[in-house]
Amino acid sequence: MAGAREIPLHPCRRHLFISPPLSWLDPSWPFVWDVTHDIYFRPEGKGLLLCACDQTELPPGDPPVDGSVQELLAEKIGQFMPGLSSVSIARGWAGFRTLTPDGRFIIGWDPDVKHFFWVAGLGGHGMTTSSAVGELAAELLLGGAEKKSTPFSPDRFL
Repeated sequence: MAGAREIPLHPCRRHLFISPPLSWLDPSWPFVWDVTHDIYFRPEGKGLLLCACDQTELPPGDPPVDGSVQELLAEKIGQFMPGLSSVSIARGWAGFRTLTPDGRFIIGWDPDVKHFFWVAGLGGHGMTTSSAVGELAAELLLGGAEKKSTPFSPDRFL
């Protein structure tokens, strides 16, 4: 809408699930992400937030919940985190993560529109990376349009 170059951003659905309260849960537990098997969990309130790390590209909108993802989560827990096999699911939902084709963020000046600056494609990591992303964006903004961070520059999609 601003006339900036169209950058290939892909909306991908991901499901999250919440367990009921667990008496044995310690809320100070860390975020646990098994990146080899694409599954994670962390304390959430008095229960756990769990994710099977599903990723399905869909058109923008309200993403429908896919019941098979809860089954996938149960399979992954049974195989890779059997100590959590007795944990039930109280509720679940689906949301979108916006990803770039190379999986890296877009942070930098648009090559075509003067004064247009991109911070996009954070893939659901916006909250956890906001401090570093903000610091890099500020450095680039203060440096002017000539200042670039090559790994994150929108120029890589020219």
